[in-house]
Amino acid sequence: MLKFSEKEYDRLKKESSEIRLYITRLIGFIITIAGLSSYFIESIMKSNNDDPLREMLVVFISMLVITYLFVIIWYKFKSHNRFNGYIQLLMQEVDFICLNKLTEKEKNNKSYIANYKKLVNRSKKTRELINKNNLSTWEFVMSRLNSSGKLKKNKNDKEKEKVAKSLKKAKYVFQLPDDYEHSFICDCENLDIKFSNELAFDQYGKRKSFKEYTNKDKIDKRYVVNGWFYPKIITWIAFITIILFYLIFLFIHFSNYNDFASWENLSDFNYWIPVIILFGASFIFLYWIYYFILKIDDIISGAFSIEGYCWRFFIFRVQLLNSKGIIPIYFSRAFIRFFKSKLIIQHLEEPKMLNDVIKVINSRRKEANKKKENEKEFKDKIETIETDVWKRYKEHIKGLKQIENEFLREIHDAVNIVVKSKHEIPIEEVD
Repeated sequence: MLKFSEKEYDRLKKESSEIRLYITRLIGFIITIAGLSSYFIESIMKSNNDDPLREMLVVFISMLVITYLFVIIWYKFKSHNRFNGYIQLLMQEVDFICLNKLTEKEKNNKSYIANYKKLVNRSKKTRELINKNNLSTWEFVMSRLNSSGKLKKNKNDKEKEKVAKSLKKAKYVFQLPDDYEHSFICDCENLDIKFSNELAFDQYGKRKSFKEYTNKDKIDKRYVVNGWFYPKIITWIAFITIILFYLIFLFIHFSNYNDFASWENLSDFNYWIPVIILFGASFIFLYWIYYFILKIDDIISGAFSIEGYCWRFFIFRVQLLNSKGIIPIYFSRAFIRFFKSKLIIQHLEEPKMLNDVIKVINSRRKEANKKKENEKEFKDKIETIETDVWKRYKEHIKGLKQIENEFLREIHDAVNIVVKSKHEIPIEEVD
């Protein structure tokens, strides 16, 4: 985190803590309502005046009040994630470059991306002056987010293009491990835009169909960041309470009002009261499934997660820092993995790549057999890799998919070694 953001960080942490306390209080209200409702239902059943309609009304009103309270809790979950998403963004800012110390050529051709390590200390006095400031950006960035359309339901390719256009104009750098350089990628100037389009935007965009809800992971699980699991636990506990109330409601209703075949009752208003309440209780139950249960993963690792809000805030934070003469440098594990994947893809189609990979596999198998590190020895050396297997491996890498097949993983490890050797990167472990 940068020094000029420390006070804002403390303020946001305090706001986040207050939201968690508020959520705890609301959960206490829900528990109290559930307990009182159970008491009233039991009292009505034990009384001489057992009235099923009153029992149904108590259950229905309890379900309604719990739902109202949980709508507020749901909003507070998102508020918590907004604050912590911005906090995470602040935490990922590890350094910066003074914009006014760059030449016009360096600004236009984005050479500062490849040379950021040299440019960081170009002006120590300017850096010291910037660090003495107390920069507060939360309100501005939040207002930009609300007015940008990035939270609207129908997020589409036009929105993606709009974000990509803004990213192209913005000036920022993603930090890489010491042994890697941005220049390893031929088109390193546009890699951050590809990262936004292919990974961050798709992973944390809103899901628009049931199929997208059931197939949540669009990318390799290594890129998915699971945040605060508390909402999932609380949501399921509250939903189980709603299920129990709904089952009690159905039992009371169908034990006392099951004469649907009698046409004579249709003109009687009293006949419709329990039917209307039944529809109301059923609507609440379905509302829970659609609005809370199906969308809980958006709070944990999707559009409204901590990571999701972090990437939503990213472009607005960068634009504001650029206006203050700052080019921020970010550290992101997701970007590093993305960089390494793109580096591999860049070499996959080379004529000698397959032969080099086979040589590495054979060498590793031979070495492992000598050391006898495994209970069973590796198979004999391979002469070639089948076309379909090699094709499937390339599809996995290009699609940023999880590699689960044992042989594909062996190929991937060998590819990593070959690529690292091409750029003289020390091979300590395969990532």
